[in-house]
Amino acid sequence: MRLDGMLKGLNGVPSCKVIMMTIRLPIAGLLAICIIWLPSCTQQPSFDEMLGTAYESKCAQSTPCRINVSDVVGFAWDTLLVANYLVPNDSLSVILHTPVVRKESYSSVLAFKHAGRLIFMEEHSNDFSSIPEGHAVIDISGNYALFTPSNAVFTVRSEQRPEGGSYYMLRP
Repeated sequence: MRLDGMLKGLNGVPSCKVIMMTIRLPIAGLLAICIIWLPSCTQQPSFDEMLGTAYESKCAQSTPCRINVSDVVGFAWDTLLVANYLVPNDSLSVILHTPVVRKESYSSVLAFKHAGRLIFMEEHSNDFSSIPEGHAVIDISGNYALFTPSNAVFTVRSEQRPEGGSYYMLRP
């Protein structure tokens, strides 16, 4: 087997990197490699997208309504951290027991852990002068809050943006 170590992004899937290689294996071996790599190349929808889908299917006739985060996300988790922009990276790392580095210094964080591993993390800009269309705003008291699947139940309401469109306001 000969490997050429050039990294190249997979077209259409921005978060996936594939090692381009020349392999002298039978077709079955190459097929097995493709099957193993393909699941890691799918792009996970954002929390906002998952919440929007759940809201439309569960709450369309009843606003506000109660939604359990476990019914929103498509993965197993045991801890959810919601932190505002005032919580520094080193504090996030201590709370989550794993290194955390934000892409933006002053962003809010939504992070899910399962079996001690960080499995999903999103950052949200704190520009409340213009909340993005379909954005989920989780209203917590204090700078951060931890939730489990049994207590991550929120009252969700669709709120109108001044410039048109809507966003989702979640309250525990």
